[in-house]
Amino acid sequence: RITLSYFPNDDVTLFASRTEGFTAGGFNTETNNITAIELGFKPETIIAYELGAKTSWQDGRLIANVTLFDQEYKDKQEGYLLPGSFFSIFNAAKATMKGAEFEFSWLATDALSLSATYSKLDAEYDEFIIPGGADFSGNKLQTAPEGSFSLAIDYENEVAGGTVLGGLSYTWQDEYFTGASNVPEFLIDSYGLLNARIGYAWSDEKWRVMLWGRNLSDEDFVRIRGTSGAIAEYYGPPRTYGISLTYVH
Repeated sequence: RITLSYFPNDDVTLFASRTEGFTAGGFNTETNNITAIELGFKPETIIAYELGAKTSWQDGRLIANVTLFDQEYKDKQEGYLLPGSFFSIFNAAKATMKGAEFEFSWLATDALSLSATYSKLDAEYDEFIIPGGADFSGNKLQTAPEGSFSLAIDYENEVAGGTVLGGLSYTWQDEYFTGASNVPEFLIDSYGLLNARIGYAWSDEKWRVMLWGRNLSDEDFVRIRGTSGAIAEYYGPPRTYGISLTYVH
């Protein structure tokens, strides 16, 4: 990994980096099928580039960061279930993932802070042919949504005898495929989740009580889809809420 940083002033950092890495190859041993075991898979290698800026404004109360990236894979390892056969790991000859990430945070008051993130992603298999099987070249990488963002509000204010805590957050992500074939059965629809919490921490910082809720809009969302013999869907949790009591000795 090689990184270059430049500091034009105390509030701005500009950076660029180049990184090389790999994941070791191996054998498909999660089966008793000798054909699957003998296939094996090669090491996955990656060359990644980053270019970005980290900035601070209003005496550190406002933070704004941006990162541009380009990741080039060779022999990328991908798991795939051959129709009527077995699950194996294959190598996509080439794959590219590029995009941008933005981060913002603002300390509006001593008690109230706001933050936001946004990411844009373009990821596809430049060349991916299953030996003796399908050609997925040009398809979208699996589990790679094109866009996602988050918004959060956090509150922390000291009162007599302790601290009042609270927070509200919303996250959203674009649709994506859970399989390299990009067939409709593998498409996960976009969804957003709303979470909230409110609580109290005693001044000795040993006790804390928190009322929390997750997926407050009771969004129906699928995390995984598959077609292993039959179409299967694995849903994320519905609306959940509860109270947590924490003690630190």
